[in-house]
Amino acid sequence: MKVFATTAIQETMPHVSTYLPTLARLAEQDRFGVHQLADDPDEADIILFLDGHQHPSDLGMDSIRRHPLVRRHREKTFLYSEQDQPWCAMPGLYVCMPKSSFNPRRQRACAYIAMLNPPSTPSPLETGDDALLFSFMGRGGHRVRDRIQELAHPRAYLADTSAVDFFGDKTDQVDKQKERYAEVMRRSKFVLCPRGNGTSSFRLFETMAAGRVPVILSDEWEPPAGPAWESSSVRVAEADVSRLPALLEACEDRCAEMAAEARRQWEQWFAPDVLFHRMIEGCRDLLGIKPLPSKLLNRRYLYLWARSMKWKIKSYTSAC
Repeated sequence: MKVFATTAIQETMPHVSTYLPTLARLAEQDRFGVHQLADDPDEADIILFLDGHQHPSDLGMDSIRRHPLVRRHREKTFLYSEQDQPWCAMPGLYVCMPKSSFNPRRQRACAYIAMLNPPSTPSPLETGDDALLFSFMGRGGHRVRDRIQELAHPRAYLADTSAVDFFGDKTDQVDKQKERYAEVMRRSKFVLCPRGNGTSSFRLFETMAAGRVPVILSDEWEPPAGPAWESSSVRVAEADVSRLPALLEACEDRCAEMAAEARRQWEQWFAPDVLFHRMIEGCRDLLGIKPLPSKLLNRRYLYLWARSMKWKIKSYTSAC
């Protein structure tokens, strides 16, 4: 299939970086060769907007929903969004769409198009004195993360990195923390992957790439279809955080097998040479769906609108 990738953000903010170069690199690396990028949206089979997460002040996503290309080719236009709190503004690929709002007729769960840290080369599991049963290095943002920091285990490493902005400018402090992050992951058998502001986490896919077992703590996370999640990860309810040490000790004897499987599943479904194909296959599955819904009929949109109004009122009253 021919795919025309575009954004709406650069039309009004041309200085803003987008995922267009990233998708181009993924298309060049694609080992399947079934889908290709196209230069003409009219001749393309699929039009994919890559900036669903770059319009924080546009809750209704009107800049994309009312874009001329969407008006002209509504039936073949899709959205990639890694927004932490999304609503189904249009059909497409959603990284963090909550399970309770997920509609398989309009959405496909997706991995991040790019990881925060480059993929690690897998190394054998540690077996010496430095080996960790589990670890977590991350900032706050959700109550499940606060509960994790309260855990205690002789073979655990837990660190609150809220003081470091990994998404900000590159500094020596950030570089040192990233090195520490990679070192701790290498020493770990299981890596805790709790939800943050959104249901998904970069850490989940980084853990799989490193050949370690991700422990998913996100009740509302909708997993991308395809991977053998049961044999390559551990999923624990958010309410059971206190039981994590005992639960992980109970499956420690299967850790090596699960870690190898996690890496295999990442290579098959999320690695740079397959991700373009997986993303476009997800869009192809959604071809032929009905037109976009009205915002007024979308319960998720109404929830997010009410939440945003609550915060605006709170900010206004606090300033008075």
